[in-house]
Amino acid sequence: MKRNTTIDILRGIAFLLVLLGHSFPDSAYEFVSPFTEFFHECIYSFHMPLFFVISGYCMHHILMNDNLDLRNEVWKRILRLLVPYYFWSLIAIIPKLAFASFMYLPFEWRQVPLILLGDSPSGTLWYVWTLFILNIAFC
Repeated sequence: MKRNTTIDILRGIAFLLVLLGHSFPDSAYEFVSPFTEFFHECIYSFHMPLFFVISGYCMHHILMNDNLDLRNEVWKRILRLLVPYYFWSLIAIIPKLAFASFMYLPFEWRQVPLILLGDSPSGTLWYVWTLFILNIAFC
Protein backbone atom coordinates (compact mmCIF):
# COMPACT_ATOMS: atom_id res chain seq x y z
CA MET A 1 0.00 0.00 0.00
CA LYS A 2 1.39 3.40 -1.00
CA ARG A 3 1.71 5.90 1.81
CA ASN A 4 0.11 9.26 1.32
CA THR A 5 2.92 11.76 1.84
CA THR A 6 0.52 14.72 2.08
CA ILE A 7 -1.15 13.17 5.12
CA ASP A 8 2.25 12.37 6.63
CA ILE A 9 3.32 15.99 6.17
CA LEU A 10 0.06 17.27 7.72
CA ARG A 11 0.48 14.91 10.67
CA GLY A 12 4.03 16.20 11.18
CA ILE A 13 2.90 19.82 11.03
CA ALA A 14 0.02 19.15 13.43
CA PHE A 15 2.37 17.37 15.83
CA LEU A 16 4.85 20.26 15.76
CA LEU A 17 2.07 22.79 16.29
CA VAL A 18 0.80 20.89 19.34
CA LEU A 19 4.35 20.76 20.66
CA LEU A 20 4.86 24.49 20.05
CA GLY A 21 1.45 25.37 21.46
CA HIS A 22 2.20 23.56 24.69
CA SER A 23 5.66 25.14 24.89
CA PHE A 24 4.33 28.68 25.25
CA PRO A 25 2.92 29.84 28.57
CA ASP A 26 -0.82 30.28 28.74
CA SER A 27 -1.70 33.95 29.17
CA ALA A 28 -4.52 33.01 31.56
CA TYR A 29 -1.98 31.89 34.15
CA GLU A 30 0.94 34.23 33.75
CA PHE A 31 2.08 37.32 31.91
CA VAL A 32 3.25 36.76 28.36
CA SER A 33 4.25 39.12 25.60
CA PRO A 34 1.60 40.12 23.06
CA PHE A 35 3.55 38.25 20.35
CA THR A 36 3.63 35.05 22.39
CA GLU A 37 -0.06 35.37 23.22
CA PHE A 38 -0.92 35.94 19.53
CA PHE A 39 1.20 32.94 18.44
CA HIS A 40 -0.37 30.75 21.14
CA GLU A 41 -3.90 31.78 20.13
CA CYS A 42 -3.19 31.18 16.43
CA ILE A 43 -1.91 27.67 17.05
CA TYR A 44 -4.77 26.81 19.40
CA SER A 45 -7.33 28.02 16.88
CA PHE A 46 -6.70 25.10 14.52
CA HIS A 47 -4.18 22.48 15.69
CA MET A 48 -6.70 20.07 17.25
CA PRO A 49 -9.27 20.51 14.47
CA LEU A 50 -6.43 19.63 12.08
CA PHE A 51 -5.95 16.32 13.92
CA PHE A 52 -9.67 15.60 13.62
CA VAL A 53 -9.64 16.43 9.90
CA ILE A 54 -6.69 14.09 9.35
CA SER A 55 -8.48 11.38 11.31
CA GLY A 56 -11.62 11.92 9.24
CA TYR A 57 -9.61 11.69 6.03
CA CYS A 58 -8.10 8.40 7.15
CA MET A 59 -11.55 7.20 8.28
CA HIS A 60 -12.89 7.94 4.80
CA HIS A 61 -10.81 5.09 3.37
CA ILE A 62 -12.19 2.67 5.94
CA LEU A 63 -15.79 3.72 5.31
CA MET A 64 -15.42 3.38 1.55
CA ASN A 65 -14.49 -0.27 1.97
CA ASP A 66 -17.33 -2.45 0.63
CA ASN A 67 -16.64 -5.10 3.29
CA LEU A 68 -17.05 -2.75 6.26
CA ASP A 69 -17.94 -4.68 9.39
CA LEU A 70 -19.44 -2.09 11.71
CA ARG A 71 -19.17 -4.25 14.83
CA ASN A 72 -15.49 -4.90 14.12
CA GLU A 73 -14.77 -1.20 13.48
CA VAL A 74 -16.49 -0.16 16.72
CA TRP A 75 -14.60 -2.84 18.68
CA LYS A 76 -11.26 -1.70 17.20
CA ARG A 77 -11.97 1.86 18.31
CA ILE A 78 -12.96 0.75 21.79
CA LEU A 79 -9.62 -1.06 22.10
CA ARG A 80 -7.54 1.73 20.54
CA LEU A 81 -9.21 4.73 22.14
CA LEU A 82 -11.46 3.94 25.09
CA VAL A 83 -9.30 1.36 26.86
CA PRO A 84 -6.31 3.74 27.04
CA TYR A 85 -8.64 6.64 27.92
CA TYR A 86 -10.15 4.81 30.89
CA PHE A 87 -6.82 3.35 31.99
CA TRP A 88 -5.02 6.72 32.09
CA SER A 89 -8.06 8.45 33.56
CA LEU A 90 -8.05 6.03 36.48
CA ILE A 91 -4.26 6.31 36.86
CA ALA A 92 -4.62 10.12 36.99
CA ILE A 93 -6.73 9.80 40.14
CA ILE A 94 -3.76 8.51 42.17
CA PRO A 95 -1.59 11.66 42.14
CA LYS A 96 -4.69 13.84 42.43
CA LEU A 97 -5.58 12.06 45.67
CA ALA A 98 -1.98 12.00 46.91
CA PHE A 99 -1.48 15.73 46.40
CA ALA A 100 -5.05 16.90 47.05
CA SER A 101 -4.00 19.26 49.82
CA PHE A 102 -1.83 21.20 47.34
CA MET A 103 -4.46 21.50 44.59
CA TYR A 104 -6.74 24.39 43.83
CA LEU A 105 -9.48 21.96 42.75
CA PRO A 106 -8.83 18.59 44.42
CA PHE A 107 -10.30 15.39 43.04
CA GLU A 108 -13.67 14.35 44.42
CA TRP A 109 -15.03 10.81 44.24
CA ARG A 110 -18.30 12.05 42.78
CA GLN A 111 -16.29 12.82 39.62
CA VAL A 112 -15.65 9.11 38.90
CA PRO A 113 -18.93 8.52 36.99
CA LEU A 114 -18.10 11.54 34.84
CA ILE A 115 -15.08 9.64 33.48
CA LEU A 116 -17.57 7.42 31.64
CA LEU A 117 -18.89 10.54 29.90
CA GLY A 118 -15.52 11.86 28.77
CA ASP A 119 -14.59 14.06 31.73
CA SER A 120 -11.18 12.63 32.60
CA PRO A 121 -9.48 13.76 35.81
CA SER A 122 -6.38 14.14 33.65
CA GLY A 123 -8.11 16.87 31.68
CA THR A 124 -5.78 16.30 28.75
CA LEU A 125 -7.59 13.23 27.44
CA TRP A 126 -10.68 15.04 26.16
CA TYR A 127 -9.57 14.60 22.56
CA VAL A 128 -9.41 10.77 22.86
CA TRP A 129 -13.03 10.61 24.03
CA THR A 130 -14.11 13.13 21.35
CA LEU A 131 -12.26 11.21 18.64
CA PHE A 132 -13.99 7.99 19.71
CA ILE A 133 -17.45 9.61 19.61
CA LEU A 134 -16.79 11.18 16.20
CA ASN A 135 -15.41 7.91 14.79
CA ILE A 136 -18.46 5.98 15.96
CA ALA A 137 -20.84 8.63 14.67
CA PHE A 138 -19.28 8.45 11.21
CA CYS A 139 -19.17 4.64 11.18
